[in-house]
Amino acid sequence: MSDEASKSIYCDAAGDGYLCVYDDEPFIYKAPPDKRIQVLEYFAVLEGLKRLNNGDSATIYTDAKHVADQINGCKIRKRSTDFRILRDECRRIIEDRKLDVSVQWISRDNNKAGKILG
Repeated sequence: MSDEASKSIYCDAAGDGYLCVYDDEPFIYKAPPDKRIQVLEYFAVLEGLKRLNNGDSATIYTDAKHVADQINGCKIRKRSTDFRILRDECRRIIEDRKLDVSVQWISRDNNKAGKILG
């Protein structure tokens, strides 16, 4: 594990973009065409994970309950191939980088990223 304190990362998505707030700095990304908001929520979490160094400890906050639940082990419906691929990518990054990560659902009102996206 890293000697640094645990980080907090807030993630959210809106119609035309997604973002993660890492160490109180927002990183905003334009949404690729034809992506559903639920997929963009995963993109935001992936960007947050990519900002972590090997061995880091972090809590990722999202107001997308399906993202938090799926990364934490809830089943994904059979037809949700996009979600399965994205969940597996999140888990791969966590494992490969030996991250100590907790993914927690929070209400939109408490999501710093959601306040930036509006």
